[in-house]
Amino acid sequence: FKDLDILQFLGCTALSTIKVDSNNPYYSATSGVLFNKDKTTLVWYPQAKATTSYEIPSGVTKIGDYAFLYAQKLTKVTVPKTVKTIGDGAFLLCDKLETFDFLGSNGMLQRMNIGVGNDVLYCVNVYVSNAPYLEGTTSAGKPKLSWDKITGAEKYYIYRSTDGKSFDFRGEI
Repeated sequence: FKDLDILQFLGCTALSTIKVDSNNPYYSATSGVLFNKDKTTLVWYPQAKATTSYEIPSGVTKIGDYAFLYAQKLTKVTVPKTVKTIGDGAFLLCDKLETFDFLGSNGMLQRMNIGVGNDVLYCVNVYVSNAPYLEGTTSAGKPKLSWDKITGAEKYYIYRSTDGKSFDFRGEI
């Protein structure tokens, strides 16, 4: 099927993995998650997938409508800076989701097209691995970071990374 209605999977509460034949002209799967053929759109994350943390592969530019709908075990999702669009209801009913880690800059997150029905994303951690807003030093000789505020964000969590993969918690603002 070229046009797959994701909402048809809604009742599949025991579906934990998806497999796609490599000859399928429209879809592919990686680690049990459904993508379009060229892996630029995450189409569906199975509701019963056992993992609590998921890292979206780099190169994905869109999280499709209802892609993570009712992912009951998911507590953390890591989103690469390549993602530009989050579809309507992509994280709807993800009641256990606590952490949304975006590996791009605050500016990139602000420019991202986030669809309706994603209220769970108001509590996000933003990692700025290249520190594009580094400016000056404080009187103690420590780096001073500044950024544009994100609409709706109540807290910011500061992490540091030297390799873009592992992050050290530095504090809460």
